[in-house]
Amino acid sequence: MLGPLLFKLFINDTKLCSTVQSMEDVHSLQADLNTLSDWASTWQKSFNVDKCKVMHFGSNTLCSSYVLGDVTLGESLIENDLGVLVDGRINNSIQCQSAASKVTRILSCIKRGMDSRGRDVILPLYKALVRPHLEYAAQFWAPVHRKDALQLEKVQRRATKLIRGMEGLSHEVRLKELNLFFIVLRRDI
Repeated sequence: MLGPLLFKLFINDTKLCSTVQSMEDVHSLQADLNTLSDWASTWQKSFNVDKCKVMHFGSNTLCSSYVLGDVTLGESLIENDLGVLVDGRINNSIQCQSAASKVTRILSCIKRGMDSRGRDVILPLYKALVRPHLEYAAQFWAPVHRKDALQLEKVQRRATKLIRGMEGLSHEVRLKELNLFFIVLRRDI
């Protein structure tokens, strides 16, 4: 017997979730979709079926397709939900990579766009433009693997090195001088 599976349907901005353990659960979920389709028809509304996706959570997936109206819904491996990348394995590495990539681009813009490398310029820019991306919804996607935490800390290391006079200091000393914490420890405070 298959263990419990969670299927999540992303319908525009509506999430329809169901735990699927048997074919009866599949039929029940399809009935919910039919009810949703009937509601849309009654109120003369329509769903953008291209944006409607099915995501399977869990390792043992029950292969079944779902229909909304007359259209079979596509499957999604990764979805962006409120700015957080979610995959079927609930793996946070994708979100960590995305956040690190985004803030690396922001740091690059700061480096190219600012003539002054003084602490009074770079530190407020870091706190206002970079750190929010590293901390956004971190309670949900906080890195669990060491490599992900190191990837995020690498960004902070790069930012603190931008400050004039801090280039030769160790990362720990720079953090102490700037009154900053390691990214992972900051979530615990």
